[in-house]
Amino acid sequence: ASRNETVKRFGLRSFVTVSFRARGQTWILSLSSREPRPQPLRSEESAYLKLLADVFTRLLERAQQEEHLSHLAFYDPLTDLPNRSATIARISEALSSARRNNERTALFYLDVDGFKHINDTYGHSSGDTVLVEIARRMRETLRQNEFIGRVGGDEFAILFPSFENEADLIEVAQRLIDAVEKPLKLQQLPERLSASIGIAIFPDDASSREELLAHADAAMYRAKSQSELRYCWYNEALAEELATRQDLQTRLQHNNLENEFLLYYQPIIDTMSGKLLAVEALLRWLHPSQGLLSPKSFLELAQTNRLTTLIDSWVIAEAFTQSQRWASGGRRPCVHINIARPTWSVLDSINDCIAQTRIDPSFLSVEMGEAAVAHDWEVAVAVANGLHERGVRVGLDGFGSAGVALKKLSTIPIDFVKLDRELVGSLFRSEREGIVLDATIALAKAFGWEVIAEGVESDKQRRWLEARSVDALQGYGVAHPMTAIDFSNWLEHRLR
Repeated sequence: ASRNETVKRFGLRSFVTVSFRARGQTWILSLSSREPRPQPLRSEESAYLKLLADVFTRLLERAQQEEHLSHLAFYDPLTDLPNRSATIARISEALSSARRNNERTALFYLDVDGFKHINDTYGHSSGDTVLVEIARRMRETLRQNEFIGRVGGDEFAILFPSFENEADLIEVAQRLIDAVEKPLKLQQLPERLSASIGIAIFPDDASSREELLAHADAAMYRAKSQSELRYCWYNEALAEELATRQDLQTRLQHNNLENEFLLYYQPIIDTMSGKLLAVEALLRWLHPSQGLLSPKSFLELAQTNRLTTLIDSWVIAEAFTQSQRWASGGRRPCVHINIARPTWSVLDSINDCIAQTRIDPSFLSVEMGEAAVAHDWEVAVAVANGLHERGVRVGLDGFGSAGVALKKLSTIPIDFVKLDRELVGSLFRSEREGIVLDATIALAKAFGWEVIAEGVESDKQRRWLEARSVDALQGYGVAHPMTAIDFSNWLEHRLR
């Protein structure tokens, strides 16, 4: 009926149709005329129709390919969310609109806490499955006008082009956190994730797209350190912290730090006799404007910029050089070096230093943090074996902090452990704290390891540790960290 109405309306007297397949569908190409057709189609006319159908087929398929390429360029292939490029473009559009209409725009920067553990424990395939599920939950949580994009491995940006008030943003933040924290029922993963959200508002907290992203990111990192609320607003205090962080990062990346790094040395003494057993080389950064900085202030940035290997190499070389100086003066304490991460480059650096200085490697001990060891167990065990082959003693720092399985502990070749500073510091807060530390010491003794207590600050702690036959003590109650010259003077005074 529809075709007959069309024929009557336009006075069509003849028409011909040809069908073709494109983009998975059947299409109809129809040619019509107001003049009657006195004879059937000639062969050249049929060929022309077929040519037209082929042209339309190619045009439609090319359009489909361009749509697909455009989707790949602007959408994340795993979660099918807009990717970083598309997200940044959308933020730019939203800010331009906000300027024109004198409105405020909010940005959430969300990080999935615990995702790295999923990847490390169950593999990247399981990690991908989890990300797809988390993305689906968050997309279903948001309203139609609320934009979400994936801007990193487990990081997402949520944009609110306009909003009524801050209370609405808090409600959405809590909904997102609740969505991420729902138990995972994928591939029987016995895990529960959490989320940290940083919130920044244009134009209150930022005047540009770059600032808005950076400030929301900074607020997210602050949210990670909070024990209760999992979201954090950007504020002036964070602005100062961000400026300091950016200054440190710039100097780490572009300056010759050999002129600003130095080592301090903290004595380790025998618990019963009080005699000096060793010193730990502690890295410090003499910053031109911020003064003396401990590694806690900059090692995270160094890890982000992949500088820890260079820093470890510098520390090893400097500690060897100082040990050589002490040896020439007739006194050579064993030097403990705490490395950021157990890597093959540590072995290379120690090999180079032994070859250059001819120092007896038995005067050197390498400490590996328990958390870093737990992160890459197989490499840590291999590095520990390599150190032993070179005659270097190996220890586990922060023992009792990372909860490494007993089965694993029995396989790592170490000579000593350093009790976690927090465990020692919380010794008399409650009876349970003492029980935990007592059990940790007993475990280390059962494995036949030498036990060093770090963070000792009072006589009361010393007496308690002596009663448990802890082998050595280190902390402010023994001696503060010192420069190499001050340590020599300290040692001279003790020997009088």
